[in-house]
Amino acid sequence: MRKLWTWAWVLVLFNPCAKAVAQTAGIDEKTSNVLGFESDFPQEPWDIKRQTAHFIGQEPVLFLDDAFILGLHNIQRSLHPLVKESQPLDIPAPFEGVRNLIIKSIVPAPDGESFYAYVSAQYNGKVLFLLYQTNDGVQFQPVSLNLLSTEQIRSELEVKNEPVFNNLLIFDQEHGLTFPPYFCTFYRVTRENSPPYEAIVINKSPRPRMAKILQSEDGIRWEDSPINVRHEVTFESNAPAYDPFRDRHLLYLRLWDPPKKPVTGWRKVIFSELLQEQDTPRWSDEELILEADEADGPVADIYYMQVTGYAGQYIGIPAVYHRAACPDPALQGTIHGQLAFSRDGKTWERVCQGEPFLPLGAPGTWDSGLIGPSGNPIMLQNQLYYYYWGRVTKHDEPLLSDYRVDCGLARLRVDGFVSLDAGPEGGTVLTVPFWPKGKHLTINADARGGEIRVEVLQDYTYVELKEFEKGTAGKGLFRVENCLPFRGDALNHRVEWVNGENFVDSFPPDWNNPEPLEKSGGKRHFTKRAIALKFYLKNARLYSFWFADKDAPLEQGRLRP
Repeated sequence: MRKLWTWAWVLVLFNPCAKAVAQTAGIDEKTSNVLGFESDFPQEPWDIKRQTAHFIGQEPVLFLDDAFILGLHNIQRSLHPLVKESQPLDIPAPFEGVRNLIIKSIVPAPDGESFYAYVSAQYNGKVLFLLYQTNDGVQFQPVSLNLLSTEQIRSELEVKNEPVFNNLLIFDQEHGLTFPPYFCTFYRVTRENSPPYEAIVINKSPRPRMAKILQSEDGIRWEDSPINVRHEVTFESNAPAYDPFRDRHLLYLRLWDPPKKPVTGWRKVIFSELLQEQDTPRWSDEELILEADEADGPVADIYYMQVTGYAGQYIGIPAVYHRAACPDPALQGTIHGQLAFSRDGKTWERVCQGEPFLPLGAPGTWDSGLIGPSGNPIMLQNQLYYYYWGRVTKHDEPLLSDYRVDCGLARLRVDGFVSLDAGPEGGTVLTVPFWPKGKHLTINADARGGEIRVEVLQDYTYVELKEFEKGTAGKGLFRVENCLPFRGDALNHRVEWVNGENFVDSFPPDWNNPEPLEKSGGKRHFTKRAIALKFYLKNARLYSFWFADKDAPLEQGRLRP
């Protein structure tokens, strides 16, 4: 048995796209979704991971890292790049001279059916913020506000030439906002008893730059937030972010750090968080969280990183810049997006490093020189919609006065960042132990031309049921041979077994009642009541799995407003 355990651990360690991460014991149950166990015996890494049980509910388990994987056999992890539209979006300008319209954020509108899109644009060397509305994420209509953005912009427009309607947000001294935003994110908050809309904004000049938080009742008229404290920003390019799962305000800043060694990137990502200490907010000290390494090439930087809270975790798109000295002529001066993943927002793991997640366009197309994420994703038509900026010229090429930056749309399958794949010979995926927080196991998978079956294990034996509610005897209800095979393509397929009404109700009433901590001396010992899943794949891809008591919208547990 020990040999089998060791081999399973080796399979995880040598996964081609991501290194295995062994969970440690002793995690605080009150603040974590992980339950740690302690043992009086020496533990190998594989044993520690085996004895760390998670709670799995509506938030899906993704396979961006190996935290939920205990063993793999004949399984390959695949990255799935964003699928871009061939042409940029046609976002109408409010009046002549406004150009380079880029979606910065897109959030649910007050009507609960459409979305507000906050769009940056350039006008006579100044940055404007425009408001649009969309129902389908493709067609954008300006919102008629009869407002102009700043006194400076107003003074440049003759009264007779003012637009009949316009959609310029006011960010001026008259409204208590002493500088116009440049780097920003707009979002809906998850906390109660506060205005539903907030924004984290950072100005471009003068320096030092300042970061602050704004709030709005309607997403249109903005004021300082009472939780706001200004943060002096001394770095170049910045990507603020909001964590809807923990109500956190985050800054991902770009540090300019010329290299001391050839493999050290010049531009790196540092992190700061708004902390509430005794009702006094303050921004935490910046700390380095991500930089280029040898795998990115000898002259590569992380230009910036756009971060989104997804499924209770963090999805990052680091924009990788290859400087002019890059030995590959095709990459010299280009920027494209890759994929990164974090469980806390600070410790990041590159996913399939080196493979583009947001790829450049073909040579000569509108986004063939530089490309990068520009806003948060939304879910429409059971897909993730990502917005990005792009231009044909490269970073180091001279820009004409009328150079153009456009906004594009790219789509992704829900949970479709990576998949665990098996070919015709078949393969298996063994999870770590966990407790399900729902009656039904649901998978997001593509098994066209193949099949997926699931087996439930308890301490790595078949789950054995001594009796059913009707008094009949049963054994091994959740064996693989009793699983009804899945042979299609679905975002939310409910896994079923022969004669099983649902997952949890088929267990004995006390199956998931671990010993109280007060009776175990404050230590949680490994219990056989924690279960694991073993997926059997053949010509199939597995994207995610989760548990729920009933069918729920895909947005639940993934993207919060």
